[in-house]
Amino acid sequence: MSSGERVGLTTTVAYSFPPTIKSKNMDTKEELEAKIKAVMTTINKLKRRWGSIQLAGAVGTIRDYSKDIPKFSATRDEIVDYLATLGLVLTTSTYDRYYALTNWVYWTDIIVDDIVKTIGYVPETMDCDNFAFAFASLSAMLYGLTSALPTYGTAIKEGEDYRHYFNTIITKENGLFNAYLYEPITGKPIKIEKNKEIFVGGMTYYPQHLHLF
Repeated sequence: MSSGERVGLTTTVAYSFPPTIKSKNMDTKEELEAKIKAVMTTINKLKRRWGSIQLAGAVGTIRDYSKDIPKFSATRDEIVDYLATLGLVLTTSTYDRYYALTNWVYWTDIIVDDIVKTIGYVPETMDCDNFAFAFASLSAMLYGLTSALPTYGTAIKEGEDYRHYFNTIITKENGLFNAYLYEPITGKPIKIEKNKEIFVGGMTYYPQHLHLF
């Protein structure tokens, strides 16, 4: 080896990386999903509460500005006897001693503003009976009218018979009774006339049982 010559050394170094270390405070995927779900549940609860507050305010507003709707009283027998003159001999369930009626012109406004028809049909949970009783209940609670009577019967569409609920609205015009069938799912009414088929929205209706509700 001559002077000044450097010796080259080759050194091999083996590196190994430590395994991933999980912190004791780190959530598993399942734990993280559970926490997110809990947060969303709380958020949804707060949103429902806010919606309820808004709904209560809307209810108060509608009631305050519905006090000018004229009301007329009728008994169960008066209503049933009138419907019989139209050829509707119905069985009944009677809940109250008298019923609050108004003119049809006010019902047309109520139907326009009705929110029940906007909810959407869901079999078994939000179907015809729910719609009929909801419309009747809101008519009473918002407008003080108890004459949108839930009615059970048969509806025929394209040759098929269906058990069905709808509303029979009783009105009073110049001292005289009138009756209208109202389909609360679609928001479509039709006047009931003697010896005339009750047909609206592609269905023919045959009332059978009246809930004076």
